Amino acid sequence: MRKSLPCMLSVAGGSSAQSCVESWTHSVKYSLSRPLSQRSGGHSVAGAITLVGIMAVTSAGANDNTFIVTTLADETGSCTSESCSLRQAVGAANQVQQATEIIFDSELSGTLELEHGSINFSNGRTTITGPGSDRVTIDAGGQSRIFNVTFGQGVSRLTLSGLRLVNGDAGDGHGGAVRFSYLLELDDVVIENSTAEWGGAAASFSTYYGSSTLEMRDSVASNNSADFGGALHSSQVIIEDSLIEGNYAQGSRGGVSSSFAEIRNSTISGNHAEFERDVFSNDFFFLSEWEVGGGGVRANSAVLENSTISGNYSRLWGGGIGVVRSLTATNSTIVNNWANSYNGGGINQSNSIQSQYRIELNNTIVANNTAANEDRSDLWATFVTIDYSLIGIVEDDLEEALEDRGNLWGSAKEPLDPLLQPLADNGGLTPTHALGSNSPAFNAGDPEFDGPPFQDQRGLGFHRLGFGRIDIGAYEFQQDVLFHDRFNVSEEEP
Repeated sequence: MRKSLPCMLSVAGGSSAQSCVESWTHSVKYSLSRPLSQRSGGHSVAGAITLVGIMAVTSAGANDNTFIVTTLADETGSCTSESCSLRQAVGAANQVQQATEIIFDSELSGTLELEHGSINFSNGRTTITGPGSDRVTIDAGGQSRIFNVTFGQGVSRLTLSGLRLVNGDAGDGHGGAVRFSYLLELDDVVIENSTAEWGGAAASFSTYYGSSTLEMRDSVASNNSADFGGALHSSQVIIEDSLIEGNYAQGSRGGVSSSFAEIRNSTISGNHAEFERDVFSNDFFFLSEWEVGGGGVRANSAVLENSTISGNYSRLWGGGIGVVRSLTATNSTIVNNWANSYNGGGINQSNSIQSQYRIELNNTIVANNTAANEDRSDLWATFVTIDYSLIGIVEDDLEEALEDRGNLWGSAKEPLDPLLQPLADNGGLTPTHALGSNSPAFNAGDPEFDGPPFQDQRGLGFHRLGFGRIDIGAYEFQQDVLFHDRFNVSEEEP
């Protein structure tokens, strides 16, 4: 259990705050608590960030750029030495020209209900550090966004950690819970039940005016909705050790919407793109989207490593992943996705003319997906490079590209089933599809592989070479698995 700071850091800071932290850090040993009750096998970094942030603030000797949140009431006005709300802290930070940090007091726990609309930023670089996504929830009550970067204010970076954000509503705008400008960093953040036109959980308004990046680590976006991009929308999206689950797009791009998506050690599951015609502004927009699809992920290009794409749905094309140009997938599992009307239940590539745009699969399972065109249920692409992978159904035109490269595949008449278990908590931070020794993917990967990566999708303690040769997919079969504390592995760990 994370121990609380035995003395209070004042807003003004100074030597008393310095003394407080020095005394506390010399006397307290603490362990990090689990940030999300629905996951297992890992721990939040929020507690560590909070401690490091406080130490950095006090070591500078002054708190001009740092503000401590001491109450979960949504108070307006100015911070005092006795009380400072999150809204007050952001208001004070907006008056500072340098980068600012806002830290929640370690004793705070509960729900902050917004009573005065979204919390607005105009400072160029702001970091907000909560005590953990299992400790503090910010609830907009469906009345507004939660965090909002005002257009034209030049806020270049917003960093959030250790918080749960729920019930944001941007109406016809971008970012149901968070609207940002050029860079949004999320670490141990849960975003749920929020809605917008673009990016139900979070979106950049700069997507059409320049580049934007959303980096998400050790976080969850679930049960959000939008016309486009049910969960996330940004020029570039980087997702690590995270879960994108159960999001809904009335138009297209059910889970993740981006020009370039990079997904590692994560699961994209149960997202839905309905393609309702009346949400598209014109026929050109509709036609440009429908051949790409993207129930789980829609991108111009994407990289997928040690990750799972499962159970996503697109009413038209690309149930799991829809890309315009290229996809590189390594050590990943793409299964049980559905393209209701056309091609590419698992993977769909819309640009099939230019040979420089390819689908590259290495040590990856693409199987048990569904599409209206049965021959193209798992994969619809023209130019492919596939090595040591398992493809459930391959149409005749692609078979030659799979030969003599260590691949396993079936056909529409005789699909190859990887014999995976249902998506479940098998340890680690994200759900996975377990395979057993009876699976054709067992010990069927590249015989020359010796790492990196040295772990499967689940991370530390789940070794990539369980029986001397890598399995195909995101999950490595192993016996007598010990579940390890992600930040407290014993010295005996090999």
